[in-house]
Amino acid sequence: MATGRGWFYTRLMVETRWRHIAALRLSRAEMYMLPLVLLGAAALAFFAFRIVGFLGIGLLGVLIGFIAVQVDLEKEGVIGPSVLHAQQMMARQNASPSERAAHRSEMQSFARPLLIAKIISAALVILAFGGFFYL
Repeated sequence: MATGRGWFYTRLMVETRWRHIAALRLSRAEMYMLPLVLLGAAALAFFAFRIVGFLGIGLLGVLIGFIAVQVDLEKEGVIGPSVLHAQQMMARQNASPSERAAHRSEMQSFARPLLIAKIISAALVILAFGGFFYL
């Protein structure tokens, strides 16, 4: 028999999961832009294939992946010298609550494009791996 706390915890986890799923759902504008982004990535992959072969597709995928991961890592703050990190933390602590909320909202808006970039990167790397070793 489940306790009251267990039911509440389960309910909270389900709500949190659906909030995350809703946050990653594409808006109408993003749905219209996605084919253009995919077409651009396909064109870049085609030109990379024509120049270097499957290695070019793989390098393009790794490059897109590195850029997406770097942006994902830097969204919380500067990565590098501790002086810059300390200055940024001081500026965040001195910011008003509305500025903090604006920063948090801006960082959340990066979630979908970064996810799309990571998926495209993985697809290009898998395509290059498959083409290089199996064709």
